[in-house]
Amino acid sequence: MRCFSLLILLIIFQTGFSQKITEKSLLWEISGNGLKHKSYLFGSSEFNCVGDEKTDEKLLKIFDKTEVLLTTIDKNSPDFETNFFSTFLITDGTNLTDKLDEATINILKEKIDDESVNFRLMLHLRPQFFLLQMDQFSFDCQVTAGNELILIQKAKEEEEKEIFGLNTFKDETDLIFSIPEKDALEAITFHTANFEDFKIYNQQLYQAYQNAAIQKLYDLVIENQKNSIYLPYDIKKILDEKNSKWFPDIEIHIKQKPTFILLDAVYLAGENGLINKLKRKGYTVKAIQ
Repeated sequence: MRCFSLLILLIIFQTGFSQKITEKSLLWEISGNGLKHKSYLFGSSEFNCVGDEKTDEKLLKIFDKTEVLLTTIDKNSPDFETNFFSTFLITDGTNLTDKLDEATINILKEKIDDESVNFRLMLHLRPQFFLLQMDQFSFDCQVTAGNELILIQKAKEEEEKEIFGLNTFKDETDLIFSIPEKDALEAITFHTANFEDFKIYNQQLYQAYQNAAIQKLYDLVIENQKNSIYLPYDIKKILDEKNSKWFPDIEIHIKQKPTFILLDAVYLAGENGLINKLKRKGYTVKAIQ
């Protein structure tokens, strides 16, 4: 009986940290497990509606306490901009008008051609990258840079804060272009033809983010994977693999210096999300409201 009870306790202990994240917060404090200083985990977004930015005074004060900024990729590295344009633009003299049917091009022009978007320039993006940019056209608002770029720029201006990327530029682009061009073009056509459904889904994601409901955000992404060809690869597998790959580097940084970990909010929740991974390793992870 005693052995049975101990087994039950062990199971509860091992599974207790895999529960869904019920707290609503984008900012999490990391402490305990021998850490000499606190670090922070913040779930960012790539796009915001003007006025919806989450970089308030409280967040910036916490950001200023840290010495290291750890993000997906160091977008301030000297070769980032050069690599960006040479990698994501079509270079064979064609553009998307040569790859998509006329009806799709006309709908896209109607949906996204306004004073804030250079549609003709967008047509020169490679299909895999254009597909990723379609999210921002789902908003009925003026879109601005997400929290990630705002905080990276602040760190760059401070000069004293070290900036590290968890991925190389090649890591990210290899993933994007693992989608065959044909599949990316089919996905663009599909979402253009079903633009209202695509728009509803992205607005649900955005609302979950604005409500700091990171578990709901994660669940929406995973559920959408089951019902759509967007994105045409296994999202859950990618999230789990990235978190597992990044975690050793995250531990190294938080043990050395106060670190601000700035990643897309979808990486925080889930059984193998960073919050649960940190908890399973014995760290105290507390939501900051």
